[in-house]
Amino acid sequence: MAYALAPKSDPKKIVPAATSAEKATKNPAKGLTFADGAQALKPKAAPTTGEETNVHSGGYPEPKKRNKNKNKNKNRNNVVPAPTTQQNGTAPVLAPPVVEPPKPLDPLLDPAHNPDPVNEYAPNATYAKTDGVVAVKGEGEAHEIDPSDVEQGALGDCYFVAQLAAQARTNPSRILELIKDNGNGTFTVTLFLKDKAQPWKRVPTPIVVNSEFPQKDGGVAYAKPGDRSTTGPELWVMLIEKAFAKHSGSYEFIRGSKTKDGDVFAMMTGVASRSFRPASMNGDKLLETLTKALAAGQAVSFGAKSKTSADEALQAEAKTEGVVLNHAYSLIAVDAKARTVDLRNPWGVKHLMGFSIDKLIKFYDSCDVAAK
Repeated sequence: MAYALAPKSDPKKIVPAATSAEKATKNPAKGLTFADGAQALKPKAAPTTGEETNVHSGGYPEPKKRNKNKNKNKNRNNVVPAPTTQQNGTAPVLAPPVVEPPKPLDPLLDPAHNPDPVNEYAPNATYAKTDGVVAVKGEGEAHEIDPSDVEQGALGDCYFVAQLAAQARTNPSRILELIKDNGNGTFTVTLFLKDKAQPWKRVPTPIVVNSEFPQKDGGVAYAKPGDRSTTGPELWVMLIEKAFAKHSGSYEFIRGSKTKDGDVFAMMTGVASRSFRPASMNGDKLLETLTKALAAGQAVSFGAKSKTSADEALQAEAKTEGVVLNHAYSLIAVDAKARTVDLRNPWGVKHLMGFSIDKLIKFYDSCDVAAK
């Protein structure tokens, strides 16, 4: 950035010596001091956030131009100035105070701002309030945040809810820390989202939502409520899904085919997950990798092959085995001796229990492992 420098004296310019009378009546010319130079080198302050300025190159406000014609008559005639208050004795007329309009609230922090509820599978979705609590410890659950709480609705975000369920399996406390009940019917969900200036970094981003959710056919359209309590159902899956939809602009934009951020594990941990193809290693190595991940508290999810990448024979075999192609699953358990895994379907039904590691390699082409 270029800085303005203090002016230098012109050595070629001849200045007549002052007379003795001038010396007696005038102060001698003074040169620039060190403080003067430092002040000249000092950069101008940058505008604060939201400040309205004319910005030129360098990002600083452009200096205001002086109006040379101020208080001058265009016809250059002599104009008698208006009498002052001291001359006419009247009270000064004060201009009304300038009232700054309130700055609009950040949409992510405005609980009244709901994302667009309409989706391809729910074209007429409208909002309705669902009273409930963040989480409930259901019967047989070890923690109030449990994979069984997750049930996907009429929204193609299986990647999203499957990773929520996987994280609930390995680190439920982390999910609970993401949600704060504000006590006024609103909730603050903090997700680690990509920084706009440095997209390879993730920053904790608070998103305020209410308990209004899209409805379809008289019920909740998308992620479903979990266990019930005396004060209502648990809402943690619905709240996180809504917060991400609000950040994305609509529920439609968090579908697997439209999302711009599919690393849900990173949204919860702040650290990018590790991805690999199951076929990149043999069955024994894959079993070892999955066993170590669960033991270390790392959530794991799988993505089944798409119908376009599977021939008719593989599609028919997948149907026989109960595998839903182009769908995401959560890893619940690994049995290294039996060489099997338990995979949870985010639909809440059609889980793959005791699924052989060889079939896992055959039907699934992606695996995501969360940071601890």
